[in-house]
Amino acid sequence: MNISTNGAYVTHISFDGHEIIKKGDIRSKTHGGIAPLFPYANRIENGAYEFEGVSHKFKLNREGNSSHGFGKDMEWDETIQEENKVQMKTLLHDEGYPFQVNCSIEFSLKESGFSIISNFTCNEGQAPISPGFHPYFKSGPNWKLKFLSKPLKVIKKDSFFPSGNYLEYFKTVKPRTVGTYDDCFKYTGPLSIQGDSFIYNMETIGSKYIMLYNGRYAGNNYVAVEPMSSAINAFNTGEDLVVLKKNQSFNFGFSVGISEI
Repeated sequence: MNISTNGAYVTHISFDGHEIIKKGDIRSKTHGGIAPLFPYANRIENGAYEFEGVSHKFKLNREGNSSHGFGKDMEWDETIQEENKVQMKTLLHDEGYPFQVNCSIEFSLKESGFSIISNFTCNEGQAPISPGFHPYFKSGPNWKLKFLSKPLKVIKKDSFFPSGNYLEYFKTVKPRTVGTYDDCFKYTGPLSIQGDSFIYNMETIGSKYIMLYNGRYAGNNYVAVEPMSSAINAFNTGEDLVVLKKNQSFNFGFSVGISEI
């Protein structure tokens, strides 16, 4: 497991000498590797939100929204570096996020997989968070995503934001014959990603949604399965938004068990 202090970003993971996570580039962190999406995952519409009666605004991307937070762009402090474990920490604070949230991440390699667990603690007042992670799994073109129970698929009002309505979906999701996925599922529980060579069994902590993406940055051999604590645009909709009080903590992350086919 290779981890950069630039964004607490996992650039690569191998298992028994085989690539299991797409090699990433710190210049384009959400196009490979595993990026931490802090303090919010996915998009905030127009980059603007209101909290406790005060309006705030994040930097905008090319489409006119704000995406994936700023934690992945910060320099993190490495606090522990061992053979199979790395810990990093930072203070989440930004012009568009005038809160004081201490954040730490522990990356652990195990005999049959890995885990990435983060902790958020509010130093003063209250603070909103809706974190996520963005892992790209080596899958090959014929992957299957299996849910333990039927999830609810978010119906989008446009290409980015949900309408708030849900549709029951199947337990197994496969690549589309035409088009790709950039879809959000409301789901809590274990799931598995079956690739050409490996099965990845994912368990999440603090996650209530899964984002599935196999668009242009995934290509034919990878699929991004992204745990998220809250719905898309939760800073505005409030849907499952986590609001931390002073000294309150929240744990969020995932573990992956790997087995060869």
